[in-house]
Amino acid sequence: MEKRIAFIEEKIRKLEAETLKYKEQMTKLRPGAAQNAIKKRALQALKQKKMYENQRDQMMQQQFTLEQTSFTSNTLKDTYAQLEALKSAKATLDSQVKSFNIDSVADLQDDLQDLFDSTSQIQDVLARQYDTPDGMDDADLEAELMSLESEIIEEETDDLPSYLLSAPVPTHDPNATKTSASSIYSTVKSPLKDQ
Repeated sequence: MEKRIAFIEEKIRKLEAETLKYKEQMTKLRPGAAQNAIKKRALQALKQKKMYENQRDQMMQQQFTLEQTSFTSNTLKDTYAQLEALKSAKATLDSQVKSFNIDSVADLQDDLQDLFDSTSQIQDVLARQYDTPDGMDDADLEAELMSLESEIIEEETDDLPSYLLSAPVPTHDPNATKTSASSIYSTVKSPLKDQ
């Protein structure tokens, strides 16, 4: 159909050119028989042009109608497929919902809640703290802990060799003032001076 429309539009362009040619010829001629003959040809070309324009417009309308019909048909096919999918989904949901008993689901929820409550109570019982024996407080417990620490330190030093126990541990205070060599010698008495 598009080729036919293109063919008709080409004819319309040729007739327009022919009409313009006749108009130019009419302006060059004086009024009379020759001008009237050209005028008749120009009117004939205009009639043909109008006929082809009408035919072109009808074909374009037909093409539009065909395209619109095709679009509507495709839309209906898509709609039908969607409806079928919805029907299938509804049937599946219906069968699944029918397999459930609302009362049994509610009972299951209640049973689960009871189990969670029981578990929580068990955890609370297991997390219960027991009081210390009468007469003991935190200060007594801390004192016992300190005595245990000193016993552990004594046991560790018992295992050390004796030469490590008697060796003095060097201590050096980096902030202490430096003593000069002369002050060290002045504090040491020479055995020669006493004689």
